[in-house]
Amino acid sequence: MNLDESKKAEGTILVVDDNPFNLDILQKLLTDNGYEVRSTTSGKLALKYIQKYLPDLLLLDVKMPDMDGFEVLNNLKANPETSEIPAIFISAVHDTEEKLKGFSSGAVDYITKPFQEKEILCRVQTHISLRKINKNLEKLVKERTNSLVKKTHELEISEDRLKALIKLHSMKDLPEKELCKYALEEAVRLTESKAGFFHFINDDEKTISLFLWSKDTLKICKSETTPHYPLEKAGIWADSLRMRKIVIHNDYPGYDAKKGYPEGHFPVLRHMSVPIFDNNHVVAIVGVGNKEMPYDESDSRQLFLFFNSTWDIIKQRRTDEEKRLIEKQLRHAQKMEAIGTLAGGIAHDFNNILSIIMGYSELILNKSSLSLENTNDVDKILAAANRAKDLIKQILTFSRKEDNKFILLNPAFIIKETMKMLNASIPKNIEIKQKIDFKSGMIMGEPVQIQQVLMNLCTNAYHAMEKTGGILSVELKNADNYVELTVCDTGYGIEPEITEKIFDPYFTTKDKEKGTGLGLSIVQGIVEKCGGKITVESFIGKGTKFTILFPIVNDKEIIKEKSHEKALGGNERILFVEDEEAIANMYKIMLEEIGYTVTIKTDANEALEQFQKDPTIFDLLITDQTMPKMTGDEFAKKSLKIRPDIPIILYTGYSSVISQDEAKKIGIKKFVLKPIGQNDFTNIIRRVLNESKIR
Repeated sequence: MNLDESKKAEGTILVVDDNPFNLDILQKLLTDNGYEVRSTTSGKLALKYIQKYLPDLLLLDVKMPDMDGFEVLNNLKANPETSEIPAIFISAVHDTEEKLKGFSSGAVDYITKPFQEKEILCRVQTHISLRKINKNLEKLVKERTNSLVKKTHELEISEDRLKALIKLHSMKDLPEKELCKYALEEAVRLTESKAGFFHFINDDEKTISLFLWSKDTLKICKSETTPHYPLEKAGIWADSLRMRKIVIHNDYPGYDAKKGYPEGHFPVLRHMSVPIFDNNHVVAIVGVGNKEMPYDESDSRQLFLFFNSTWDIIKQRRTDEEKRLIEKQLRHAQKMEAIGTLAGGIAHDFNNILSIIMGYSELILNKSSLSLENTNDVDKILAAANRAKDLIKQILTFSRKEDNKFILLNPAFIIKETMKMLNASIPKNIEIKQKIDFKSGMIMGEPVQIQQVLMNLCTNAYHAMEKTGGILSVELKNADNYVELTVCDTGYGIEPEITEKIFDPYFTTKDKEKGTGLGLSIVQGIVEKCGGKITVESFIGKGTKFTILFPIVNDKEIIKEKSHEKALGGNERILFVEDEEAIANMYKIMLEEIGYTVTIKTDANEALEQFQKDPTIFDLLITDQTMPKMTGDEFAKKSLKIRPDIPIILYTGYSSVISQDEAKKIGIKKFVLKPIGQNDFTNIIRRVLNESKIR
């Protein structure tokens, strides 16, 4: 007898009966109705089959010789893996107590022999269907339970992430690396990973700056890395940068695109990396690896949200730091501008005074009646005036206002000669080490100033080691497009809080007799005038290192200084405009002694009126720049309008108003800085007059 086709229910059934005839009837009946049926005449064999195949239903005879049906069922119920398999007893015993015993053993039904086929099929179908319903319910409950466990875990992780974010914001004042270290360790923990990295990306998105590894990664990984890594050489760990999206590799060893590990690298099992964006630009990538379970969307979301918050803090810190740096530079510029204005005023007045001292000293030396002793005395005056002149140059250098006349030079020779002088002056308890590369390159600069840079740095270095002794190291070498000069000492070092102040004018930690606070400011001024840069590294108890980079000049033509000639005179007529009467009279005497006719004026307006009356009477105009009623450049412009071919020499102690190039544009033939020696000045006058005659 077959059931209606629509009522057929597939399933696996095990029939256990010691009567082969009954087995055949049941097996054929159930097989014809779509069930997969197995049978056995032994209770012990039935247990083995059940444990191996786990059928959907068991039809079980009660009376069997080796193990009765009750014992078989008791064994099934005692095993968690088989306890849920439904069993129907089929027995010839009609006794009610026997039936109750069957149900108490755990049977779901009890059918008495002889049985009706229809009854067997209906009851089997009912319990097979119930079994399927129970299985589906168990599966659904398991899925819901797993989902609930997962959601609970995600909530716990989210709560952890929230706590970590709160702590992260409370740590925002820590150094950037410490902040990122905390963020990375938390990311590894929150994603239940074993390793992690956080790397910044260059603006071109083609270079990775290796920044930070998690502590567990550093314990395991022994491979060597370089600070900067081109993207094309990076493995699939950088796919998040290439694809600009979150990338998960849950079967890293089986991924064909991987390049393999460098020597000493830890084995990666699973990997996830996330790009961090700022205005559609990837600024960093963060990655984690080797979670025990596969990475999923929850992990990527945790990582993305946590490190975006981290980047927001980093970005704000960098913005604030940049703002502080700009404000600091502005304050420094304002301070240097004020000091420069003061220095310029001092330089102008002092150079005027020096012009008088040097000029009259030279006039005295020109007298033939001067004794040898008096000559030596005047020479000393001139020497002192020249030292004062150099001091003014230093003041202008430190205030960034000196108009240097650079030449092409090899600093190696200057460094070598300076070190010879230093060897004699530095205490014997300080060992000097020097390494000078004479092929390091050519630079533009003034020899005296390069010497001054080294002298200042070495003096500071030996002062730092004066009591304890130590090693002073000086090295000059080629560094790509720069000549690199380093001066190192093994002294006490510079306190971190004052490192940024050491280049400020008048800042010093030395006693008054050892320093004025101008040395490093002057050094910085010289270096910057040469187009270079200076940096300092210092560690308390270990010493200090100054590094200077001078840009290399590839011009092979070396500018040679012109040798001084004897004073050359003439018979031309000169209008000399100078508001300092002492200077004007001095130059009148000086120039008339060598043949010139000189008219002096201490008022520029009066000089202009006289020149306007008869412009052809003078062959040359010489004018000071800084005068009370009219500046020298204004006088020159007005004079050239009256007579465009008149040669003009502009000379000044210092001027922030006009430079040599600007003077040339006006039509001024020569721009001269005070103080200047008699021979140099008279030779300039002669050359300007001669050039004017040729034209």
